[in-house]
Amino acid sequence: MKFSPAFRPTHIQDVLCQMHSGQWFGFDGELIYENLVIHDKSIEKPEKGYLEFELEKMQGEYDWHKIRVKRDDLLKETDHWAFVDAVKIMSDAMKDYRKLLRDIPQDYDKPEEVIFPIKPDEK
Repeated sequence: MKFSPAFRPTHIQDVLCQMHSGQWFGFDGELIYENLVIHDKSIEKPEKGYLEFELEKMQGEYDWHKIRVKRDDLLKETDHWAFVDAVKIMSDAMKDYRKLLRDIPQDYDKPEEVIFPIKPDEK
């Protein structure tokens, strides 16, 4: 399922909008699963558990996207040290810092647990 990095999904309606195009669903009253109405007779009403699972998945994708954007920005701040000539004089602390940034997606299971390393002095 695709997600838009422009917003963090917060409701099963966000999942439904990604499933099919057009106005195939609506809500009869309050925006809760029990009031979900499927207008397109060729589409079955998705199960509540499926929609909740997909919403959580989309939220995780969005959160990891935001983490990667921040990580990439922090790496860009020190990219000048990664050029071939500069690598010879890059401090071990800077090498460690850049490695910690690159390893964030592998080192953490949940985006809310991510702790960004502190950038060392560039001397």
